[in-house]
Amino acid sequence: NSKTSRIIEIYNSQAGSSARFQIYTSADSPFHFAIENGTLIGDGSKLSIIITFTPQYPMGYYKIVPILIEHQSPILLELIGTCHSDTGKPPVLNDRFISNFKQQVSRHLALYPFEILGDYLKRGRLVLDGHGSIMETEDTSLI
Repeated sequence: NSKTSRIIEIYNSQAGSSARFQIYTSADSPFHFAIENGTLIGDGSKLSIIITFTPQYPMGYYKIVPILIEHQSPILLELIGTCHSDTGKPPVLNDRFISNFKQQVSRHLALYPFEILGDYLKRGRLVLDGHGSIMETEDTSLI
């Protein structure tokens, strides 16, 4: 398995005071943070954090990771990665896929298995909108 890394920088916007931070992620995530918690000093300096993507399977990965910094609004960091192998070459996740997924979540359709959604599309209970995202027809309610 291969891995790749990126660096993010966070800082404390409250000058003159230190602030604790916490990055909420899970041990089974393919996205690993070199530092998950600590203290940021309030002198304008930045803390660089390495994020390493270590996927296990050839597929697309998407995760929203909350970063909490004391006395500041939460940061929601969207992480996207795609793993390819000799046996699996899934499509690379892009903004369109993520946007369609968010649309499905807002329409409460992300809870259904793909097989059911595909069947509903074939039977006309669901249609595609102008962006290629699935939606219920006006005369159908799945929920």
